[in-house]
Amino acid sequence: MGNLEIGQKMFLLLRMLLLVLIIGCWLGCGTDDDSRGETPTVTLELIEQKGEEVWFRLNVTPIPITDLAVLITIKRTESPNEHKYNWQRIPRFQNSAEFGFHLDPFVSWQVEILPLEGVNLNTYSTEDSNIPSDFSFREYVVGDPSVQMTQVQKFATVLSVEALRPMPANGWLILHFDVVPKNITVNHGRARTYDNVVYVHGNTYNSPPQGTPEIEILFPIGEFELEISWAYGIRSKRVNLIVTEPDFKHPEIVRIFALINETRIEFEVGHTRLSPDVEGIEMQFNELVREDIYVSIEIKNEAGDELGWEVAPQESSFGAESIILQQSNGKRLLPETTYTVKGAVIDIGGNITLSKITFTTSAD
Repeated sequence: MGNLEIGQKMFLLLRMLLLVLIIGCWLGCGTDDDSRGETPTVTLELIEQKGEEVWFRLNVTPIPITDLAVLITIKRTESPNEHKYNWQRIPRFQNSAEFGFHLDPFVSWQVEILPLEGVNLNTYSTEDSNIPSDFSFREYVVGDPSVQMTQVQKFATVLSVEALRPMPANGWLILHFDVVPKNITVNHGRARTYDNVVYVHGNTYNSPPQGTPEIEILFPIGEFELEISWAYGIRSKRVNLIVTEPDFKHPEIVRIFALINETRIEFEVGHTRLSPDVEGIEMQFNELVREDIYVSIEIKNEAGDELGWEVAPQESSFGAESIILQQSNGKRLLPETTYTVKGAVIDIGGNITLSKITFTTSAD
């Protein structure tokens, strides 16, 4: 029994020694902590710049076992003598800390780590920071890199304006910018931004309506000056417009042509058999029309199989008086087969016309 008791005591002693070793290593073993009193080295990294938000990361080695206060200064490159400062704290047992600022993206900024040597807390007060009043400051070495420069973003500038003269009061115009503009406002109409293109609508459509809409007209009738403003750069653009009564009339097809070897052959639906060599169908309207995300045109055979023809691109954003459905990489027409061209077009006033054209091909 004596030997058993001695063995148990030795086992307990070994467990206690092992526990002490584990705790000791946790507090100071290894090469990544400063338990030996090594002065930590701090570097600065720019990790993201998005608009006015700029994010940085402080990296420190070895890992501190006490919280570390780091002094940061922010200067405009054009005015290096004018600066503001900021305190950041790297929590103990962490090798980095992230922080961010709201900075004017159209100005170059220099963000820099300052050493604590000779720092006067009356000059660099910690009052509005997360550093407590009884904080025990500790020296650190400023490593490389310790300075980061923000990237200057381009001012948004209008490259071109597309507008009809005259334009119906429920119509729209387009402004093309070199970069995406921010915070667009207009003195008349409703603006929508798609990347670097801004559409200004003279109505309250959320999407083109079916039938005559009950809407609020936003462009005044007559001649007026539209002013478009945005957040940065050359901040406004004036466009002189001539506006007529709202357009609530639906487009109408006036003529139909078959396209064969760059030849236009007019035909009447239901009274003409077309050659299977037809490469396109052209529909001529009584006003400017277009195909867009709301409406489209397709051609199918009598079994309902789509041929994969495409609408030819139009030179104007406001459309053209003709819509051409062309074969492109789609299927060719077969002899003695009935085909249906079906779809819809839209005019600048948002009026949609549904169309259905049926024709039959000849034997050869």
